[in-house]
Amino acid sequence: MVLRVVDLQRAFDDLLSEARTREDISDWARSVRLENDAGRLTFEPAEMRDRLWRAVLYMEGVDLKDGPSSYLHVPDDFREYRARLGL
Repeated sequence: MVLRVVDLQRAFDDLLSEARTREDISDWARSVRLENDAGRLTFEPAEMRDRLWRAVLYMEGVDLKDGPSSYLHVPDDFREYRARLGL
């Protein structure tokens, strides 16, 4: 599997626009992590590996809740983390 910058940009876009649910994005990120754990993941561009990987790990937790009907992270958190990563 190849993980590209555009894949993570799209995931952030979908998260912010609610085009996909938080749970869908978290599941996708989990599948990316499992590919990496199995040694089947490459990063494109390779020099952005660390930033892309941090984004994947962050995306895995976007569906965490802090109550029965509220999420731990709010959209401003997503924007801030994306900006910090330069994606």
